[in-house]
Amino acid sequence: MEMFAQPIHSLTGNRVRKYETLMRMRSAEGELIEPARFMNAALRYGLIREVDIIALRKTLACLAENADLLGTVDSVAVNMSGVSLAHPGCVATTIDAIKASGVNPMKLCFEITETSVISNMTQAQHFIAALHELGCSFALDDFGVGLSSFHYLRVLPVDYIKIDGSFIRDMRDDRSVRAMVEAINEIAHLMGKKTIGECIESEATMNTAQALGIDYGQGFYYEQPLPIAEALKTYAV
Repeated sequence: MEMFAQPIHSLTGNRVRKYETLMRMRSAEGELIEPARFMNAALRYGLIREVDIIALRKTLACLAENADLLGTVDSVAVNMSGVSLAHPGCVATTIDAIKASGVNPMKLCFEITETSVISNMTQAQHFIAALHELGCSFALDDFGVGLSSFHYLRVLPVDYIKIDGSFIRDMRDDRSVRAMVEAINEIAHLMGKKTIGECIESEATMNTAQALGIDYGQGFYYEQPLPIAEALKTYAV
């Protein structure tokens, strides 16, 4: 498994300050395999928690090796599955890995999906509280696709809301979708949370996100994912 990173750009300035880590596997022939081709298998065979742990440890190892590049980086996001959140040892394993790495916990942001939270609310709240105390931040990923989105926004003490890419893609051409994005953004801001627009793939979409007051943008318009060390060296200036 190899860890890549994609920058998350501020829509109020030009400086890259955040990243999301993304997993890749490499075949025997050297081909990079996208997560969609192996994550379902990991879920089916009960390996997803092991995948999460490996991804976290590899990310932490890379950040530790490039500690001199982290000074201007606000946070590096790591995804956590619902299976891991539900495991009773998740908090201890995560904290132990962070402490063993020597990486400043304040540089870490955990992304948890809205759907994983729905089925693991108590565990998710416990995980967030424990890692918040350590100094980590949290983003609620794929926001807007659940049935009770605003309820979870109210009860979960996350720091960032990642507005689902399906809304971001359609907001320019569909007035109702644009209104929903605007509502999510405004309510998130009222609750003291920052917003991130996923799947920004054109300048026009970026301009719309800016006009709506979304705080950050992420997507192929800015950059393809790069190996973590390369991404840090390219953007952390």
